[in-house]
Parts: sequence; C-alpha cells; structure tokens
Amino acid sequence: MQWSIRTLLNPVIVRSLIYGVNPIDMEYVLQKVEKKPLVNSKVLEMTWREEWGKKAQRFSAFGKEAKEKGNYISAKEYYMLAARCYYACYLINSDQIAGKREIYKKLEGYYLQALQCSERRFEQVVIKLEEKKGMPGYLHLPDQKKFQAPYACVTIFAGMGSSKEELETMARPLVERGVAVLCLDQPGTGAALFDYDLKLSGENIELGFDKTMEFLLSHPLIDENRLGSYGLCMGGGYAYRFAAKYPSVRCVANLFPLFVTMLEEDAVPRWMKQGLWAKYQLANGPENEFYEGMEVLTEGAVKSDYLVVHSRFDNWMPLEKTKEILTKTEGKKETIVIDEEPVFATKESIMHAMPVGEQMHWIRIKVADWMVTHLEEQSKE
Repeated sequence: MQWSIRTLLNPVIVRSLIYGVNPIDMEYVLQKVEKKPLVNSKVLEMTWREEWGKKAQRFSAFGKEAKEKGNYISAKEYYMLAARCYYACYLINSDQIAGKREIYKKLEGYYLQALQCSERRFEQVVIKLEEKKGMPGYLHLPDQKKFQAPYACVTIFAGMGSSKEELETMARPLVERGVAVLCLDQPGTGAALFDYDLKLSGENIELGFDKTMEFLLSHPLIDENRLGSYGLCMGGGYAYRFAAKYPSVRCVANLFPLFVTMLEEDAVPRWMKQGLWAKYQLANGPENEFYEGMEVLTEGAVKSDYLVVHSRFDNWMPLEKTKEILTKTEGKKETIVIDEEPVFATKESIMHAMPVGEQMHWIRIKVADWMVTHLEEQSKE
C-alpha cells in the first residue's frame, strides 16, 4: 500500500482541528508539504515545522502590534492562533527531544500571552509533588461580575502527548457557565515533563492526585462540596481514579476513556511504547513496568454521578470494555454513544481519538451542561 502524506499525518491533522487549529491554515500547510519532495520522515517533519513556524511568526507579530495599540481583544486572538500553530507542530511524534521542548515552550508562551490579553481571570499554579517535581497549570476562574465565589471546580485530565494548553477547548464552556477549571500538566506531559522532569508512572499519578486534592481543598475560591473530574483518553482513566479515590468528587465525565491495562496488546499504538519520545515521557524503562503501574487507574469504584461519552467505532478500547468500568460505578450513570463513523479516518489509520473527538464541537457543550447541572444538585443537598 502506498501511503499519502495526508494519510500519514491523519492523526495529527484531526487532533489539530479538534483543538482549534484553523482549517484553512491546515490546508495551506498540507499543500506546502505535498509540493516538496520528501525523501524521508525527517524532511517531512522539518517542512511541517517550518511552514507552521512561518504562520506563527506572522500571527505573533499581529498580536504584538495589536497589544501595543491597546487592542487586547485582537491580541488575544492572534496569540491564540500562534499557539495553535505550535500545537500542530507539537503533535508530531519526534525523537528530537530538544526540538520537542523548544516547540512546546513556544506553544506554552503564546497561550499564556493569549490568556494575559483576555478578560478571563486565571491563576498560574505549580502543584509540587516534592521539592523538585511539580505539575504546572492554570486555575481558570469565572467572571466575578456574573458568578459568586466560592466556585464549583472541575479538574480536567488529559493523557500521554497532551498538555494543559490543549484543554482550553474543554475548559472554556465550563468557565463561561460559572465553574472554575483546573488544568494541569500531568506527569509525563507539557511543562511537568520539560521543566520538572516529572515522568509518567502509576506512582507519580497517584501522588499527583493527592497533591491536587490538597490544593483544591485549601483554595479559598473553590467550593470543596462541588468538585468534579473530567477526562479524555487516558485522562479519562485519571478522572475515574481521582473520583474513586476521593468521594468528595461529586461528578465525573469521561470522553472516550482509555484504561491501557484493559486493552488487547495489539490495540496499544506503537507511538505509546516505541521510540525515544515515548521512552522520554515514561518513568520506567521497560514497557511492561509502565503498563503494570497503570493498573492503579482501575482500582476502586466511582460512587458519584458518572457520564461516559464513547463511540461504536473506537478500535482501541471497545464499548464492551468501557461498559465493564461503567458497571463498577455506583452513582447515577449516563452514556452518550457516538454513532457517526469517523470522516477523516481510513480503515488503516482509524485511531482512538477520532470517533468522539470529531464531535468535540458539540460534545464539549453537552458535557459542560451536564457537569453544571450535577454540581448545582450537590449545592442543594
């Protein structure tokens, strides 16, 4: 089979679009890549980065100009466009670790500049696991003119290869509805990985949960009686375990949850277990040690209200496996099953994130409404 550039990049293209990359910019870069003779994967990676870098530089220049003129609304938009250009670059699974770090720092920097130019209230936080290990993140806060503190708070979790900046798409609808949102770089991701050398392991995830809960319970703007957890992909497993571990978490929403120890061996994608980038993210060298450590995510049972969004076309964790987890939960259970077949995927390149991820534009609204409803119910008890 001869694979086209678009087929090879399919997972990157789809995930980029799901999380806010402009589709016209995407098509422009794809056409540039397709016109260049690509003799190997390194040339593909370099061309991809160069073209997105040019766009990011243009947007950041627009942002700087707008900010200097006091036009913060435009500056916010331009800086967010620049951040998303580097997000598209970051999704390439490269073994050039120094290059990955450089791209991530640009993504992180432009996203922060966008927040600083917006009207949204937020706090930069670092939740320390130990003296030199920490999880940087943002506590996004509702408009204090519309909503009164202390606020209900939802912690959003993401999995491997993600970052706190990616979670903006899911956080924004909740903040607009008066819910504070905590978005952290989990062990093995984003600034936790690059700035604090915090690798992914079951032990680090569990310790991170403990410190996250300590932060939530001690923050003066957060209502400790109205806490929720929300996750996608492997972060869905984190959200489940966080709620199972702490009954004070009153509702849980999962988007295509991934419990890696429940997968068939062939279903685990190669990028999660092979190559320098995969190994760099993991605390334990041998692959089996990582998966054994992830067994912790299935421990315990969620007693709170539980929403699962899944797809009939998920070829990583079939619906039957998700139902096993759903059966364990003890609170009110709701499911949304996506029936639409993925439009971007071929049978050869279909991936876990696509079936539900392609519906993110409306799923995130459904989930935000569900979370608000269930958190408000807690306040009335």
